[in-house]
Amino acid sequence: MPTFNPRLFTKADRLKNISVANLVALFSPWSEYLAGRGVELVDDEDGFPFERLSGVLMTPTDETPTELVDALYFIHETAGDLRIEDLLDMARSNGLDLGQHDDATPADVAVQIWLLRPDLLRDSHNRAVVFNQKKFEYFSGRTEDPRPFPEVSDGQALEIQAVCLQRQWHRFEVVI
Repeated sequence: MPTFNPRLFTKADRLKNISVANLVALFSPWSEYLAGRGVELVDDEDGFPFERLSGVLMTPTDETPTELVDALYFIHETAGDLRIEDLLDMARSNGLDLGQHDDATPADVAVQIWLLRPDLLRDSHNRAVVFNQKKFEYFSGRTEDPRPFPEVSDGQALEIQAVCLQRQWHRFEVVI
């Protein structure tokens, strides 16, 4: 089972790879929570509390908003998995205007996409997990001998066939 470890956000030097404007926009929905933990968001490169913010994100509490954890997870995963060109293509193909920033990093672009359409990062991550799975997990039985295949009555076989046909029918159904 993977653990939540958004290294992009838990190290101050990596946080500095994201523009301060994007960090303020990303964390502003949780400004009360952050203020309670001693972090005041400042839209100023020199006054931004990179060290304090990374410390708070590194030590979540029971009060940490789940939406914040989701945002950090999907941004971190997507910024690490995709090249900046892929992220920009995703934004363009979905009609998102991210503006022109020549010095934008993949993390910057991922944050901007999250702010406009978080579902795009979720879907992209989900596709990557499903299609890029590198291992197959299974659990062995208690005995070495395989179990016999269960017997299916004629009535059960007809039910199974009916369900399969119904699913195929719904796949081709046209909604008007």
